[in-house]
Amino acid sequence: MSETRADRLRKARKAANFKSASEAARSLGVSPSTYIHHENGTRDYDEAAAALYARRYHVTVSWLLLGQGEMETSELAAEREKELEQQRQEEEEYRAARAEMDPDTKERLAESHQRSQERSALQTLRTMALIPEISPYFAKDDTLLARGWRRFTDFQETVVHSINATWGIPPKHLQYELGASQKSIVFPIVGDANAPTLLHGDMVFVDTAMDDLIADGLYLVADKVGSPQVRRLRANLFAQSPSVVVSSDATPEASQVVEMSSISIIGKVVARLTRM
Repeated sequence: MSETRADRLRKARKAANFKSASEAARSLGVSPSTYIHHENGTRDYDEAAAALYARRYHVTVSWLLLGQGEMETSELAAEREKELEQQRQEEEEYRAARAEMDPDTKERLAESHQRSQERSALQTLRTMALIPEISPYFAKDDTLLARGWRRFTDFQETVVHSINATWGIPPKHLQYELGASQKSIVFPIVGDANAPTLLHGDMVFVDTAMDDLIADGLYLVADKVGSPQVRRLRANLFAQSPSVVVSSDATPEASQVVEMSSISIIGKVVARLTRM
């Protein structure tokens, strides 16, 4: 298989001794999300980005963009080796300085570094959209009301799901990459009813602002009795009263036509996170 732009970018980053894409993005001063897309090949990069990457990694732009010519000239190779040697010297000096420190100084530095990381993490979280990952199961338990995620079945009844975790998502990524609102939830998939589209253990982003059948697709639906399930919904255009065709991707032949009033749409599935 021929080498892609993403393959060459990843190769150049590793040659420049960056251990991770996130570390490289911070050094480049670009968004880690954008850079990871470029390196994974899920989004292409233009000539301006290629020039930035080539300059930082000491490779030629023509090789990075088009795969033409050598990865690096002798001059660029010398620049890269000089930079790597400087990094090695700095690391050796740091280790030597650490070795000479007394235990109390080391402990104070470690505590200071920990506090700095915590402040940085909090500052990052303040800019994030916080999305709850809810349990697929629910309980009508008053003790959950303060810390649970609630959905309303009617004016009298409230169903409460415990929150397994909270996801921090950059608002622009949520809006433009996932096409979702900040009213989204993360929902774990249990079972293989929608295999191979969704597998047991996957996570899906569900936009609860889309709680009506606005377009055919996968939705998180529930009734008052069973736990919520992801099902494929399709408007039944030939019925006299509002109805919908409900199916599972694993068994599409077992679809059912039901009245719209008999199901509750929690939200539309807009994205999937799967384990490799």
